[in-house]
Amino acid sequence: MSNIPLHPLIVHFTMGVVLILPIITCTVLLLIHLKKATGTALLFVLIVHAGLAVSVNLSSAMGERDERVIAKLTDKNSHHQNFIDSRLIDNELVASHEEEAGIFMIINYVFLLISIGLYGGKLSTIKKIAILFMQSLLIYFAYNVATSGGKLVYLHGAAKAFINLKFGIQ
Repeated sequence: MSNIPLHPLIVHFTMGVVLILPIITCTVLLLIHLKKATGTALLFVLIVHAGLAVSVNLSSAMGERDERVIAKLTDKNSHHQNFIDSRLIDNELVASHEEEAGIFMIINYVFLLISIGLYGGKLSTIKKIAILFMQSLLIYFAYNVATSGGKLVYLHGAAKAFINLKFGIQ
């Protein structure tokens, strides 16, 4: 198992996708309105949204993996045991971040399923607004997850676990 933290790589991709999803949707809807594309172009939006769901799952899995890597590394390096024992990062902060991520994941799935349902049949203005509203609301939930993750890294030193263990710093 690699000691490289993968969660940050995947989660930044996820945040990028959640930010561009409403832009992609607006662009596709505009192209349809201008008769430059057909309604089947909306499949691209659904594919991007489904890709977001996969990315969210990967982010969560990589976060869990990174926690296991730190635990395994600290077990191998007994002189670093005080790192885990002292818990530079409070378990409650990690649990709060995981809870925010779980909420984001569930809401993303719900919005994806609703969007799939709304794309069926004639795409009225109300449906278009509902889809864009849900996608914009996803940004709010992603922001909450990103804020709690940023606090873990920048205020509470979550990245120190990998840095300390990699360079043998106690």
